[in-house]
Amino acid sequence: RGVFDTAVRDAAVGCVAAHPRIGSAPTANAGGAPADSARAWSSTCRRALIAVHANLDLALEGAEPMNAGASSKAKLVPAGEEPPPPIGFDAAAEMDGANGRPSSPVALRRAITMLHVIAAMLRATLPTAAAAPVPAELILAAARRTLDCDGAASSAAPGLPAIALRVETLAALPDAHVAAADVVVALVECGGVAMTALAGPVARLVDSCLRRGDGSGRRKEGGGGGGGGGDWGTC
Repeated sequence: RGVFDTAVRDAAVGCVAAHPRIGSAPTANAGGAPADSARAWSSTCRRALIAVHANLDLALEGAEPMNAGASSKAKLVPAGEEPPPPIGFDAAAEMDGANGRPSSPVALRRAITMLHVIAAMLRATLPTAAAAPVPAELILAAARRTLDCDGAASSAAPGLPAIALRVETLAALPDAHVAAADVVVALVECGGVAMTALAGPVARLVDSCLRRGDGSGRRKEGGGGGGGGGDWGTC
């Protein structure tokens, strides 16, 4: 089951990432999408970033400060503006639906999938001379938010009790870290010298990731969240 699920997910990720090449965006009713690769790339990337944050809101509740990612979300969907159609699922609609909100492990897996989509989009070339606008700062912010969560229970606001993540969410957290780190790698590869302006934030993020481990790629004993024995990998 796991191998099949991974293969299907990877194929779906590749399909979504390839849509902008034909000037299309993966939407349920995108029949009239303009044949503009750069515009379609920008639209799809924006929607993927919105999906990452929406699902991290659900997955990491209790493990990060309140309003985490608020600045990025405000830039992706400015106040008073309708959000674009979701990619594959609508986290906000599901929260209001009869079946209730998706579980935190499901939400984290969805965020991971969207991170894979963003990395694949950054590595794919467009059949156009026009450069696609890459929101590098927002992409880096989504990766940083994912990497900043180490699984430790934390209080969302002063005076509120700390809430531990579910064991299933903790088990998926290393995959989220790897996916987020891969997004950073893809962003640097894609941006090249254009990433000079973000060299400082990227360097600090990498340094922070390395400091959390012991240099072996494994989590330090006694760190992070409860459960799991403390021997699962980090970024």
